[in-house]
Amino acid sequence: MSNVGGKAFDFKLFLKVLGYAKPYRALFTFSVVLTISLGAIGTARPILTREVIDDAILGDDPVLLVNLMLWLVGLLLIESIGSFGFMYAANWLGQSIIKDIRIELYDKLQNFRLGFYDRSPVGQLVTRVVSDIETIAQVFSEGILVIFGDLFRIAVMLFAMFFFFNPMLVLISLSVIPVLFIATRWFQRGIKGAFQAVRNEVSNLNTFVQEHLGGMTIVQAFGREAQEMGKFESINARHRDANIKSIFYYALFFPIIEVLSAISIGLGVWYGGMNAAQGGDVTVGELTAIIIFIGMLFRPLRQLADRFNTLQMGMVASERVLKLLDSDHEIEPKGQAYLDHIQIKDQFFLKLHYQVRSSLRPHFP
Repeated sequence: MSNVGGKAFDFKLFLKVLGYAKPYRALFTFSVVLTISLGAIGTARPILTREVIDDAILGDDPVLLVNLMLWLVGLLLIESIGSFGFMYAANWLGQSIIKDIRIELYDKLQNFRLGFYDRSPVGQLVTRVVSDIETIAQVFSEGILVIFGDLFRIAVMLFAMFFFFNPMLVLISLSVIPVLFIATRWFQRGIKGAFQAVRNEVSNLNTFVQEHLGGMTIVQAFGREAQEMGKFESINARHRDANIKSIFYYALFFPIIEVLSAISIGLGVWYGGMNAAQGGDVTVGELTAIIIFIGMLFRPLRQLADRFNTLQMGMVASERVLKLLDSDHEIEPKGQAYLDHIQIKDQFFLKLHYQVRSSLRPHFP
Protein backbone atom coordinates (compact mmCIF):
# COMPACT_ATOMS: atom_id res chain seq x y z
CA MET A 1 0.00 0.00 0.00
CA SER A 2 1.36 3.38 -0.92
CA ASN A 3 2.44 5.92 1.59
CA VAL A 4 -0.47 8.23 2.19
CA GLY A 5 1.66 10.64 4.02
CA GLY A 6 3.61 11.35 0.83
CA LYS A 7 2.74 13.86 -1.85
CA ALA A 8 0.35 11.67 -3.81
CA PHE A 9 -3.15 11.08 -2.58
CA ASP A 10 -4.00 7.38 -2.49
CA PHE A 11 -7.36 7.18 -4.30
CA LYS A 12 -7.40 3.38 -4.07
CA LEU A 13 -7.24 3.62 -0.28
CA PHE A 14 -9.80 6.44 -0.29
CA LEU A 15 -12.27 4.34 -2.31
CA LYS A 16 -11.74 1.46 0.10
CA VAL A 17 -12.58 3.69 3.07
CA LEU A 18 -15.55 5.11 1.15
CA GLY A 19 -16.78 1.54 0.69
CA TYR A 20 -17.61 1.41 4.41
CA ALA A 21 -20.33 4.00 3.72
CA LYS A 22 -22.32 1.58 1.51
CA PRO A 23 -24.65 0.45 4.34
CA TYR A 24 -25.46 4.14 4.89
CA ARG A 25 -26.12 5.22 1.29
CA ALA A 26 -29.30 7.10 2.20
CA LEU A 27 -27.54 9.12 4.92
CA PHE A 28 -24.58 9.85 2.63
CA THR A 29 -26.89 11.00 -0.20
CA PHE A 30 -28.90 13.14 2.22
CA SER A 31 -25.70 14.88 3.37
CA VAL A 32 -24.59 15.57 -0.21
CA VAL A 33 -28.00 17.02 -1.16
CA LEU A 34 -27.96 19.21 1.93
CA THR A 35 -24.51 20.65 1.24
CA ILE A 36 -25.48 21.45 -2.38
CA SER A 37 -28.69 23.14 -1.23
CA LEU A 38 -26.83 25.17 1.39
CA GLY A 39 -24.42 26.44 -1.27
CA ALA A 40 -27.28 27.70 -3.43
CA ILE A 41 -29.22 29.25 -0.53
CA GLY A 42 -26.16 31.05 0.82
CA THR A 43 -25.50 32.64 -2.56
CA ALA A 44 -29.02 34.08 -2.73
CA ARG A 45 -28.68 36.21 0.41
CA PRO A 46 -26.20 38.84 -0.93
CA ILE A 47 -28.25 39.18 -4.13
CA LEU A 48 -31.39 39.85 -2.09
CA THR A 49 -29.42 42.34 0.02
CA ARG A 50 -28.58 44.29 -3.14
CA GLU A 51 -32.27 44.39 -4.04
CA VAL A 52 -33.17 45.57 -0.53
CA ILE A 53 -30.77 48.52 -0.72
CA ASP A 54 -31.16 49.58 -4.35
CA ASP A 55 -34.83 48.87 -5.00
CA ALA A 56 -36.54 48.93 -1.60
CA ILE A 57 -34.58 51.45 0.51
CA LEU A 58 -33.21 53.83 -2.13
CA GLY A 59 -36.31 53.24 -4.27
CA ASP A 60 -38.55 54.14 -1.30
CA ASP A 61 -40.75 51.05 -1.58
CA PRO A 62 -41.89 49.91 1.92
CA VAL A 63 -43.93 46.97 0.64
CA LEU A 64 -41.02 45.58 -1.33
CA LEU A 65 -38.76 46.13 1.68
CA VAL A 66 -41.03 44.04 3.92
CA ASN A 67 -41.29 41.26 1.32
CA LEU A 68 -37.55 41.12 0.74
CA MET A 69 -36.82 41.13 4.46
CA LEU A 70 -39.23 38.23 4.94
CA TRP A 71 -37.39 36.35 2.19
CA LEU A 72 -34.04 37.08 3.86
CA VAL A 73 -35.26 35.92 7.27
CA GLY A 74 -36.82 32.79 5.73
CA LEU A 75 -33.62 31.90 3.86
CA LEU A 76 -31.57 32.46 7.01
CA LEU A 77 -33.82 30.11 8.99
CA ILE A 78 -33.72 27.46 6.25
CA GLU A 79 -29.92 27.76 6.05
CA SER A 80 -29.60 27.41 9.83
CA ILE A 81 -31.80 24.31 9.90
CA GLY A 82 -29.94 22.87 6.91
CA SER A 83 -26.55 23.49 8.55
CA PHE A 84 -27.73 21.69 11.68
CA GLY A 85 -29.04 18.77 9.59
CA PHE A 86 -25.83 18.50 7.59
CA MET A 87 -23.55 18.60 10.63
CA TYR A 88 -25.67 16.05 12.47
CA ALA A 89 -25.97 13.72 9.47
CA ALA A 90 -22.28 13.92 8.55
CA ASN A 91 -21.13 13.17 12.10
CA TRP A 92 -23.71 10.40 12.46
CA LEU A 93 -22.38 8.88 9.24
CA GLY A 94 -18.78 9.11 10.46
CA GLN A 95 -19.54 7.59 13.85
CA SER A 96 -21.58 4.76 12.31
CA ILE A 97 -18.74 3.90 9.95
CA ILE A 98 -16.03 3.85 12.62
CA LYS A 99 -18.30 1.71 14.81
CA ASP A 100 -18.32 -0.91 12.03
CA ILE A 101 -14.57 -0.61 11.44
CA ARG A 102 -13.75 -0.85 15.15
CA ILE A 103 -15.87 -3.99 15.56
CA GLU A 104 -14.25 -5.56 12.50
CA LEU A 105 -10.75 -4.69 13.71
CA TYR A 106 -11.29 -6.00 17.24
CA ASP A 107 -12.72 -9.24 15.87
CA LYS A 108 -9.64 -9.57 13.67
CA LEU A 109 -7.26 -8.88 16.56
CA GLN A 110 -8.84 -11.68 18.62
CA ASN A 111 -7.73 -14.21 16.00
CA PHE A 112 -4.08 -13.12 15.65
CA ARG A 113 -1.28 -15.42 16.79
CA LEU A 114 0.19 -14.82 20.22
CA GLY A 115 3.54 -14.12 18.58
CA PHE A 116 2.01 -11.04 16.96
CA TYR A 117 1.35 -9.56 20.40
CA ASP A 118 4.91 -10.36 21.48
CA ARG A 119 6.20 -8.27 18.57
CA SER A 120 3.59 -5.46 18.69
CA PRO A 121 3.46 -2.89 21.52
CA VAL A 122 0.04 -2.98 23.16
CA GLY A 123 -0.13 0.84 23.32
CA GLN A 124 0.32 1.03 19.57
CA LEU A 125 -2.57 -1.37 19.04
CA VAL A 126 -4.71 0.67 21.43
CA THR A 127 -3.94 3.75 19.33
CA ARG A 128 -5.06 1.91 16.19
CA VAL A 129 -8.33 0.71 17.74
CA VAL A 130 -9.24 3.98 19.48
CA SER A 131 -7.44 7.11 18.24
CA ASP A 132 -6.74 6.20 14.60
CA ILE A 133 -10.25 4.92 14.00
CA GLU A 134 -11.66 8.09 15.56
CA THR A 135 -9.61 10.08 13.04
CA ILE A 136 -11.22 8.11 10.20
CA ALA A 137 -14.61 9.53 11.25
CA GLN A 138 -13.31 12.99 10.32
CA VAL A 139 -12.92 11.84 6.71
CA PHE A 140 -16.71 12.02 6.50
CA SER A 141 -17.69 14.59 9.15
CA GLU A 142 -14.97 17.18 8.34
CA GLY A 143 -13.35 15.85 5.18
CA ILE A 144 -14.84 14.80 1.89
CA LEU A 145 -18.42 16.01 2.43
CA VAL A 146 -17.37 19.43 3.74
CA ILE A 147 -14.72 19.83 1.03
CA PHE A 148 -17.26 19.03 -1.67
CA GLY A 149 -19.72 21.49 -0.13
CA ASP A 150 -17.11 24.25 0.14
CA LEU A 151 -15.90 23.79 -3.46
CA PHE A 152 -19.49 23.82 -4.73
CA ARG A 153 -20.26 26.94 -2.68
CA ILE A 154 -17.15 28.72 -4.03
CA ALA A 155 -18.04 27.82 -7.63
CA VAL A 156 -21.63 29.05 -7.23
CA MET A 157 -20.52 32.29 -5.57
CA LEU A 158 -17.94 33.06 -8.28
CA PHE A 159 -20.53 32.41 -10.99
CA ALA A 160 -23.09 34.64 -9.25
CA MET A 161 -20.57 37.43 -8.69
CA PHE A 162 -19.49 37.58 -12.34
CA PHE A 163 -23.02 37.05 -13.70
CA PHE A 164 -25.02 39.45 -11.49
CA PHE A 165 -22.41 42.14 -10.71
CA ASN A 166 -19.90 44.40 -12.40
CA PRO A 167 -17.12 42.05 -13.69
CA MET A 168 -14.36 44.65 -13.24
CA LEU A 169 -15.44 45.25 -9.64
CA VAL A 170 -15.29 41.50 -8.98
CA LEU A 171 -11.89 41.11 -10.69
CA ILE A 172 -10.30 43.94 -8.72
CA SER A 173 -11.82 42.73 -5.45
CA LEU A 174 -10.52 39.18 -5.98
CA SER A 175 -7.07 40.17 -7.29
CA VAL A 176 -5.51 38.94 -4.01
CA ILE A 177 -6.64 35.35 -4.68
CA PRO A 178 -3.23 34.26 -6.15
CA VAL A 179 -1.51 35.38 -2.93
CA LEU A 180 -4.15 33.45 -0.98
CA PHE A 181 -3.42 30.26 -2.91
CA ILE A 182 0.33 30.62 -2.26
CA ALA A 183 -0.28 31.09 1.47
CA THR A 184 -2.71 28.16 1.50
CA ARG A 185 -0.24 25.88 -0.23
CA TRP A 186 2.48 26.81 2.26
CA PHE A 187 0.12 26.15 5.15
CA GLN A 188 -1.04 22.83 3.72
CA ARG A 189 2.50 21.50 3.31
CA GLY A 190 3.66 22.68 6.72
CA ILE A 191 0.64 21.53 8.71
CA LYS A 192 0.64 18.10 7.07
CA GLY A 193 4.12 17.34 8.39
CA ALA A 194 3.20 18.76 11.78
CA PHE A 195 0.06 16.60 11.98
CA GLN A 196 2.03 13.48 11.07
CA ALA A 197 4.51 14.25 13.84
CA VAL A 198 1.64 14.73 16.32
CA ARG A 199 0.06 11.38 15.33
CA ASN A 200 3.40 9.59 15.75
CA GLU A 201 4.04 11.14 19.15
CA VAL A 202 0.51 10.26 20.33
CA SER A 203 1.21 6.65 19.36
CA ASN A 204 4.57 6.72 21.17
CA LEU A 205 2.98 8.24 24.27
CA ASN A 206 0.18 5.66 24.35
CA THR A 207 2.67 2.83 23.87
CA PHE A 208 4.95 4.00 26.68
CA VAL A 209 2.14 4.60 29.19
CA GLN A 210 0.39 1.31 28.40
CA GLU A 211 3.54 -0.81 28.71
CA HIS A 212 4.94 0.88 31.80
CA LEU A 213 1.70 0.96 33.75
CA GLY A 214 1.15 -2.71 32.92
CA GLY A 215 4.71 -3.53 33.96
CA MET A 216 4.98 -1.20 36.95
CA THR A 217 5.84 -4.08 39.30
CA ILE A 218 8.98 -4.79 37.25
CA VAL A 219 9.94 -1.08 37.15
CA GLN A 220 9.62 -0.82 40.93
CA ALA A 221 11.32 -4.16 41.56
CA PHE A 222 14.46 -3.00 39.72
CA GLY A 223 14.31 0.58 41.03
CA ARG A 224 13.96 2.08 37.54
CA GLU A 225 11.50 4.84 38.47
CA ALA A 226 13.92 7.75 37.85
CA GLN A 227 15.19 6.37 34.52
CA GLU A 228 11.68 5.63 33.21
CA MET A 229 10.50 9.07 34.34
CA GLY A 230 13.29 10.59 32.25
CA LYS A 231 12.12 8.64 29.20
CA PHE A 232 8.53 9.73 29.80
CA GLU A 233 9.54 13.39 30.10
CA SER A 234 11.42 13.11 26.80
CA ILE A 235 8.41 11.57 24.98
CA ASN A 236 6.08 14.15 26.55
CA ALA A 237 8.35 16.99 25.43
CA ARG A 238 8.38 15.69 21.84
CA HIS A 239 4.58 15.48 21.94
CA ARG A 240 4.40 19.10 23.17
CA ASP A 241 6.84 20.32 20.50
CA ALA A 242 4.89 18.59 17.73
CA ASN A 243 1.66 20.26 18.85
CA ILE A 244 3.31 23.67 19.20
CA LYS A 245 4.64 23.36 15.64
CA SER A 246 1.13 22.75 14.32
CA ILE A 247 -0.18 25.69 16.38
CA PHE A 248 2.53 27.91 14.82
CA TYR A 249 1.18 27.32 11.31
CA TYR A 250 -2.38 28.06 12.40
CA ALA A 251 -1.32 31.19 14.30
CA LEU A 252 0.44 32.54 11.20
CA PHE A 253 -1.96 31.39 8.48
CA PHE A 254 -5.27 32.74 9.81
CA PRO A 255 -4.04 36.33 10.35
CA ILE A 256 -2.66 36.28 6.78
CA ILE A 257 -6.11 35.27 5.50
CA GLU A 258 -7.77 38.03 7.54
CA VAL A 259 -5.38 40.63 6.10
CA LEU A 260 -6.00 39.41 2.53
CA SER A 261 -9.75 39.48 3.14
CA ALA A 262 -9.51 43.08 4.39
CA ILE A 263 -7.39 44.06 1.38
CA SER A 264 -9.94 42.45 -0.96
CA ILE A 265 -12.79 44.40 0.63
CA GLY A 266 -10.72 47.59 0.52
CA LEU A 267 -10.02 47.15 -3.18
CA GLY A 268 -13.70 46.58 -3.84
CA VAL A 269 -14.73 49.68 -1.87
CA TRP A 270 -12.04 51.76 -3.63
CA TYR A 271 -13.04 50.76 -7.15
CA GLY A 272 -16.76 50.76 -6.42
CA GLY A 273 -16.59 54.16 -4.75
CA MET A 274 -14.56 55.65 -7.60
CA ASN A 275 -16.94 54.18 -10.15
CA ALA A 276 -20.03 55.51 -8.36
CA ALA A 277 -18.44 58.95 -7.86
CA GLN A 278 -17.73 59.20 -11.58
CA GLY A 279 -21.30 58.24 -12.48
CA GLY A 280 -20.59 54.58 -13.28
CA ASP A 281 -22.95 51.63 -12.99
CA VAL A 282 -21.81 50.38 -9.56
CA THR A 283 -24.60 50.95 -7.04
CA VAL A 284 -24.54 51.10 -3.24
CA GLY A 285 -26.45 47.82 -3.06
CA GLU A 286 -24.03 46.13 -5.44
CA LEU A 287 -21.03 47.32 -3.45
CA THR A 288 -22.63 46.09 -0.21
CA ALA A 289 -23.41 42.71 -1.77
CA ILE A 290 -19.81 42.35 -3.03
CA ILE A 291 -18.50 43.00 0.49
CA ILE A 292 -20.82 40.27 1.83
CA PHE A 293 -19.75 37.92 -0.97
CA ILE A 294 -16.06 38.47 -0.19
CA GLY A 295 -16.62 37.56 3.45
CA MET A 296 -18.56 34.45 2.44
CA LEU A 297 -15.94 33.50 -0.16
CA PHE A 298 -12.90 33.80 2.10
CA ARG A 299 -14.47 31.67 4.84
CA PRO A 300 -14.42 28.38 2.87
CA LEU A 301 -11.16 29.33 1.13
CA ARG A 302 -9.56 29.77 4.55
CA GLN A 303 -10.87 26.42 5.75
CA LEU A 304 -10.12 24.36 2.63
CA ALA A 305 -6.44 23.85 3.48
CA ASP A 306 -7.40 22.63 6.94
CA ARG A 307 -10.10 20.37 5.44
CA PHE A 308 -7.65 18.79 3.00
CA ASN A 309 -5.20 18.10 5.82
CA THR A 310 -8.01 16.57 7.89
CA LEU A 311 -8.78 14.32 4.94
CA GLN A 312 -5.06 13.50 4.56
CA MET A 313 -4.68 12.62 8.23
CA GLY A 314 -7.77 10.46 7.98
CA MET A 315 -6.11 8.62 5.12
CA VAL A 316 -2.93 8.13 7.19
CA ALA A 317 -5.01 6.64 10.00
CA SER A 318 -6.96 4.55 7.48
CA GLU A 319 -3.76 3.10 6.08
CA ARG A 320 -2.64 2.01 9.55
CA VAL A 321 -5.99 0.46 10.43
CA LEU A 322 -6.58 -1.25 7.08
CA LYS A 323 -3.07 -2.68 7.19
CA LEU A 324 -4.13 -4.62 10.28
CA LEU A 325 -7.45 -5.58 8.73
CA ASP A 326 -5.74 -6.87 5.57
CA SER A 327 -3.14 -8.88 7.50
CA ASP A 328 -3.93 -12.59 7.09
CA HIS A 329 -0.57 -14.20 7.86
CA GLU A 330 -1.02 -13.43 11.56
CA ILE A 331 -4.30 -15.34 11.85
CA GLU A 332 -4.24 -18.21 14.33
CA PRO A 333 -5.25 -21.46 12.54
CA LYS A 334 -8.57 -22.86 13.69
CA GLY A 335 -8.92 -26.40 15.00
CA GLN A 336 -9.57 -28.63 18.02
CA ALA A 337 -7.34 -31.04 19.88
CA TYR A 338 -8.61 -33.91 22.06
CA LEU A 339 -6.35 -35.16 24.85
CA ASP A 340 -6.73 -38.76 26.10
CA HIS A 341 -4.95 -40.88 28.70
CA ILE A 342 -3.28 -38.04 30.58
CA GLN A 343 -1.40 -39.16 33.68
CA ILE A 344 -1.11 -36.49 36.36
CA LYS A 345 0.58 -37.45 39.63
CA ASP A 346 0.96 -34.11 41.40
CA GLN A 347 -2.17 -33.28 43.44
CA PHE A 348 -2.09 -29.59 42.49
CA PHE A 349 -1.93 -30.27 38.77
CA LEU A 350 -4.49 -33.07 39.17
CA LYS A 351 -6.93 -30.61 40.71
CA LEU A 352 -6.16 -28.07 37.95
CA HIS A 353 -6.72 -30.78 35.33
CA TYR A 354 -10.20 -31.55 36.65
CA GLN A 355 -11.10 -27.85 36.72
CA VAL A 356 -10.03 -27.37 33.10
CA ARG A 357 -11.71 -30.61 32.04
CA SER A 358 -14.94 -29.55 33.75
CA SER A 359 -14.96 -26.12 32.04
CA LEU A 360 -14.25 -27.64 28.62
CA ARG A 361 -16.41 -30.79 29.01
CA PRO A 362 -18.37 -30.28 25.75
CA HIS A 363 -15.09 -30.60 23.78
CA PHE A 364 -13.95 -33.85 25.41
CA PRO A 365 -15.24 -37.35 24.60
